Amino acid sequence: MDKYMIVILYIIGTLGAILNIITFLQKQIRRNSCSLYFLSSSIIDFCIMNVFILMEIITTFNKPLSDRIYSTNIWCKVGNYIMFILPCLSSSYITLASIDRFCISSLNQTLRKCSNFKISRIVISM
Repeated sequence: MDKYMIVILYIIGTLGAILNIITFLQKQIRRNSCSLYFLSSSIIDFCIMNVFILMEIITTFNKPLSDRIYSTNIWCKVGNYIMFILPCLSSSYITLASIDRFCISSLNQTLRKCSNFKISRIVISM
């Protein structure tokens, strides 16, 4: 039962990430700096779904392939690092979107200037 549940969750998660990406790429929403953070988070979630969860599904149904993939030096070094970084980035982008909303709704003029598209692109590229 667990084998098939992860496949269902993979399909639903991938579909949700694709719909989020389509939504945040619309012209009216794209102008908002906060939507850039949400778009970046959705892209990272899509990558997580299609790299790590898909790999987990493949290795669940094919044990010899699992042994070959997880025993390589590249996977041990890079894979574990990426598996740690991507969820942290996704959560960080959602936090940055909240900070962006706080700045844009502030009464302080200096804080309101911090919420613009150029700054959000710079922060995401870091």
